[in-house]
Amino acid sequence: MNSKKKFIEHIFRFQMIELDLNDLKHLFLAWTSLNGVHPCAFTDMICLEKLYLYRNQIESISPTTFNCLVNLNELDLSFNKLHTLSVTTFNGLLKLRVLRLDSNQIKTIDVNLFRDLHNLESLDLSGNLIEYVELKLFDNTAKLKHLYLDSNRIKVFEKATFHQLNNLEKLELSYNQLTSLDSFTFIGLNRLEELCLDHNLIGSIEPTTFSALISLKEIRLDNNRLETIDSSMFRLLINLKELYLWNNSFIYREPFAASFLHKSIHVRF
Repeated sequence: MNSKKKFIEHIFRFQMIELDLNDLKHLFLAWTSLNGVHPCAFTDMICLEKLYLYRNQIESISPTTFNCLVNLNELDLSFNKLHTLSVTTFNGLLKLRVLRLDSNQIKTIDVNLFRDLHNLESLDLSGNLIEYVELKLFDNTAKLKHLYLDSNRIKVFEKATFHQLNNLEKLELSYNQLTSLDSFTFIGLNRLEELCLDHNLIGSIEPTTFSALISLKEIRLDNNRLETIDSSMFRLLINLKELYLWNNSFIYREPFAASFLHKSIHVRF
């Protein structure tokens, strides 16, 4: 058999497909009812740059399935049934820029899962069952620009969980179970432009929680349990344009709204 050809067994449940793989750059296997991927399915696909496996029924991934994909820059595993990932799942993916793991059934994430993803720019973990985020989970992903953790079950973040992410521009934390925000939650995010905290259970925010977010343009705090809020906590946010506060439990909203009349901030109650 030609050395440029190999058989991929069980990529589809009951089929065998012969493909010329050496120069393959994009592989689209979405919407194909896959319930698993053979551990050697992508062996020697060293030119592969984009791999789409979303909208399948994949429940688990072998620890070394992707390790040979040294040029991969985009991997989409969203809308599957993944519930756990081996710590070595993404080892060797040094060029990966986009990783989608949203809409799975992931409950826990090993602190070293992303240790090789030094060039990652977008990480989507939304729509899972995550309750806790390890303190050093993002220590090796300093180039992240977009991080999605919405629609999980997160109740609290350790202080300085995001402190290494000084390139982050968007942080999506809506639809979780957060109850409060302390002064160190967002430390280090000096390039953050959009922060989404809506649809949580937030009842209190410390006055200096947002002080370091000097690039922030939009904050969503709507659909929480806030009764009072100190307008001074936003005074250092010189780039802030949009502040969403509707569907909270404010006792006095008029004085708060009036404090923004002299600024170019659109407050939405």
